[in-house]
Amino acid sequence: MAIMEQKMNSIDLDYWMKGVELGQIRGRLIRELLDLMDFEYQKRAWIKEGDDTSFDDDISFAREMFFDELSLDDYLKKKEPPYNGIDVILKSRKEAEALYAVVEILHPMNRLYSRNSEYLSSPHLPKLHKAAREAFEAFMENEKDNKEFCDFINECEVRHKKEIEVIDAGRKVVNDYTNDMLQERYDHYVELHNEAICVLNERAKYHEEQGNGKELIAIKKGIESLERDLKKISSQGLEYIKNIICRGPSGLRRCIQGYEGKAYYFQDTSYYGDSSAIVYNVIKKIDDYYLEM
Repeated sequence: MAIMEQKMNSIDLDYWMKGVELGQIRGRLIRELLDLMDFEYQKRAWIKEGDDTSFDDDISFAREMFFDELSLDDYLKKKEPPYNGIDVILKSRKEAEALYAVVEILHPMNRLYSRNSEYLSSPHLPKLHKAAREAFEAFMENEKDNKEFCDFINECEVRHKKEIEVIDAGRKVVNDYTNDMLQERYDHYVELHNEAICVLNERAKYHEEQGNGKELIAIKKGIESLERDLKKISSQGLEYIKNIICRGPSGLRRCIQGYEGKAYYFQDTSYYGDSSAIVYNVIKKIDDYYLEM
């Protein structure tokens, strides 16, 4: 969902979604229903082999949208659909009732399961997919004349299909890698992180001695970020590298977005001083290695 979420944030959904007060939220809700109803996409994009996390999408997006942001579980206590959401986010009683049906199934699953693998093996999943599809269709029925949004949703569906193809192809490719080849890439990847941390520790020591507060903040933030990543990589071992390869070229771009974000965050030399450029360079080196795999 990450890439399409970025695009969604860059468009004016409040302008696109006529007839409701909160068009942006309505658009995101429909987008979330699209993810919830697509099992073939979920079992690939919501979980990596050997791990319970994903590079971009997972069940937490739906949890946050339905329960943290919209508090739809409150309507379960009242035992009535969110009719008061009509004209605010919803456009009809049918939408309210269809959305309520999704929440009735998703809420107990939210309490029972904390891991993606548990969610994806739940016996309640087929019912949730069906309810999500019916809700999606109810919403889209009221958007059928909204060409811009329909085009956007079609683009999302195409991305789902491409994602499935890429991951399936990647799983075949990774089978051609021997353990020695994977180990070599893993060792070098970990080495890059350790080298980066070593460089930054030296810089931190220097700026601490010089009393350069802003410089020291930039360096320490860079170290903390890399140490968190290294801990995750080390805990997963070769599976981490296998999953990078499995994602294929388009997936790799999403994998490294986190590193690009960290790197460019530290480019702001106006605040952090010259040390931010050093942090940028060491993190960018790891970013570049992602593309070599």
